[in-house]
Amino acid sequence: MAHHQDLPPVQGYEKIQWKRNLPSRGFRPSIWLGMLVAMSSYGFYKLIQGNREQVELSREKLQARINILPLLQAEQDRDRGGNYEGRSMVGS
Repeated sequence: MAHHQDLPPVQGYEKIQWKRNLPSRGFRPSIWLGMLVAMSSYGFYKLIQGNREQVELSREKLQARINILPLLQAEQDRDRGGNYEGRSMVGS
């Protein structure tokens, strides 16, 4: 009996794929970083804008209280006893 040995194909074997060939999912890290910077910048912009508006509203509230103070003092004087000069003349 003749011995027959298997030989490789004439064109050679197929290359073995040893690297993982996975599709990239999502954005590149530089795009994620850019989006993070953009969103953080917008958030800080809105925060600063809101803080400035709160300062302006508190100034407006303080100015309104200062402007109404004489009216409140006159009302308080009226409630405490009315006309001071009128009461002092009645006693004399």
